[in-house]
Amino acid sequence: MPNLEDMLFYDVIGLSTKIGSMRIIDSIMKDIESISYENKPLVIFGDLIATFATDQLLTKYPNSICVIGEGEKSLLDIIKYLSKYQKDTDEFRYALLQNNVPNLGFVYRGKKIFTDRKLLNLAECPPPERDFVSKIRKLGGIIRTEASRGCSWGKCSFCAIQHKYCGQAKWRKISIKRITKELEILSELGIRSPFYTDEDFIGNNPSRAIELAEEIIKLKKQERIAPELNLYIDMRAESILLKRKNGNPSGIQVIKKMK
Repeated sequence: MPNLEDMLFYDVIGLSTKIGSMRIIDSIMKDIESISYENKPLVIFGDLIATFATDQLLTKYPNSICVIGEGEKSLLDIIKYLSKYQKDTDEFRYALLQNNVPNLGFVYRGKKIFTDRKLLNLAECPPPERDFVSKIRKLGGIIRTEASRGCSWGKCSFCAIQHKYCGQAKWRKISIKRITKELEILSELGIRSPFYTDEDFIGNNPSRAIELAEEIIKLKKQERIAPELNLYIDMRAESILLKRKNGNPSGIQVIKKMK
């Protein structure tokens, strides 16, 4: 958890609001709120609570900004307008509103504002920087990566990804080339069991899953990916039970190839 002295050096602090994290967040926010106006950083909340309890979070912390769902583009726009308007909070927040920066919730002149929801084009979204992988690994943390977002079904009554993905929980894939490049980078950094955040790893394209598995096998033989590297993934039961049809492999064929 960051200490007060560290927070004085930052203009922006991003907090990931995972389930069960409010006790820690409240403690951090107590420190931030004690900082004088001139040095107070802008707090941007992201992740689960910011996405699914936006209204409540803004009621509790009205000076913060919540990113709802996907935030890569939104975060860049926030930084752009904050750099332009600096501490002029009114002008800065008006710029976010006027330019309809997507996937945001914030308070402007006492009113809660929710901007339009928008899905990212994953092909235009750069891969994450890996500056802190060594530290995370040393602390025994989880290294996350992704091969897709959304779900090829996306209609389960208990599932929350419809809201997360703007009411469009369709399956969106990331290129195999980018996936394997990420695995090469992680392998070089000593990571041996990356955690895939995909809601639906195989999606509606079992042939692609076979192609991905074959590419990983090839790169392991070339020692560009560590031979002992394994993947933690989630998939739908239907993906495993899928029958061979129209030239597509069955779910069992996919699982065998991935194994």
